[in-house]
Amino acid sequence: MNSDNITLISPQKILEKIIVYNKSLEIKTQKISANIHFSNGTIKEGIPIAINETEKVVLLHCKASIIYINVALLDHVELNLSTHVIEFLTDDNYVDLSNTNISTSLELKRLFKQEKDNIETLFDFELNSEIIINDLKTELEKYQFELFIKVLKDILNTISKDKLGQQALNNLKQLVIKSADNTALELTKTTENITIHINFKTKFKTDFNTHLKDALESKL
Repeated sequence: MNSDNITLISPQKILEKIIVYNKSLEIKTQKISANIHFSNGTIKEGIPIAINETEKVVLLHCKASIIYINVALLDHVELNLSTHVIEFLTDDNYVDLSNTNISTSLELKRLFKQEKDNIETLFDFELNSEIIINDLKTELEKYQFELFIKVLKDILNTISKDKLGQQALNNLKQLVIKSADNTALELTKTTENITIHINFKTKFKTDFNTHLKDALESKL
């Protein structure tokens, strides 16, 4: 797995993060457990459920018992990897692409040209993208760009289903796609152009389609 998106923090901080995360879950089976290794070689496995900053004590739910742990004796924390744990460690920014056929840069350029021609045939505006010219570097960027183009096509078709939506789209002169590092999704508008600033380097959120549609309609 790629560790680029995993924040490096101390064993105590990762326990604190696990506790906050577990408290946010309603389904017990999704809670994250940990193997806690002590400086004397002892190992305890359980679900961290509380931490007292003042007394430096961690409360661990271990099968049918509760264990109070002195943080001063903590050596390291071990987590058994699963997709669920990786998503937690990367703040839900992990995408498993191991079984996904990733398009090459050339294939993406062909796809974009095809969809650009289709969209410009249906509507009166031009579709342009700076990122496809400058190449997409990582597998995640390539995967999400292809996903984005398909989503954008569906959204434009949805918006154009009524006369008001069709007219709003036909009033555009240009729709531009730009890569952004500091924002997940942001749209800017001039008199006749809309620019979609989007971060292809981080995982799209589950509500991305809805967010994009609402953002686009708010600018038309």
